[in-house]
Amino acid sequence: YVVRDTSAQRTIGGGRLIDLRAPSRKRRTPDRLIQIEAYAVPDPEAAVTALLDTPPHYLDLGSFARDRALGSDETQRLVDSLGLVCIPVRKTLFVLSPACWMQFRLGLAANLKTFHADNPDLPGIGMERLRLQLDPRLPAPMFAAALRMLARAGKLALDGAWVRLPGHEVRLAPQDETLWLQIERLIGGSTRYHPPRVRDIADMLAKPEAEIRRILKLTGRIGRVYEVAHD
Repeated sequence: YVVRDTSAQRTIGGGRLIDLRAPSRKRRTPDRLIQIEAYAVPDPEAAVTALLDTPPHYLDLGSFARDRALGSDETQRLVDSLGLVCIPVRKTLFVLSPACWMQFRLGLAANLKTFHADNPDLPGIGMERLRLQLDPRLPAPMFAAALRMLARAGKLALDGAWVRLPGHEVRLAPQDETLWLQIERLIGGSTRYHPPRVRDIADMLAKPEAEIRRILKLTGRIGRVYEVAHD
């Protein structure tokens, strides 16, 4: 850009804009200063490489291309040359380096495996909770788009707000299974059309009412029982 006086007769100065979307906070952190250096690299390919090597390790390539006046062909050559992993989000395109994408996928799989082992009675982990556990921490829209990509590839499964590994099936913990078998005897057989209420089951088994209700909710999720009326 060029700065002239009010009469537009004399040039006062000039410069080059390197980042049109500077953050409102933390402008002098070490990571931000490294980012600025990366944006200042004239060659687009070298600049993208430097930016993806710097936190947060992802880039809005659509905005980058517009800021540098890169055409669609030039942008595609950039993607192909660097082997970038593309994640379309609404009207723009986010990219990750292949190494960062692999790190993300491995971390995602490890977190899901651990969660399933610790919580066998849950259908999966909440999407936002999972997002906050991973590195790199992607923005929510980009994270959701990345999960949909992996789901289409069969690497994970999405059940509403739950995220799970494809082979995960909800099962009760051993102590819950034991209690369920006791409950099942009270609501099956000849009593199945007139089952006792939750509080009655709790009294018969000498268990807290909240515990009986929890087991029935869990078994309802996996189709063993159906709630026909509250309690």
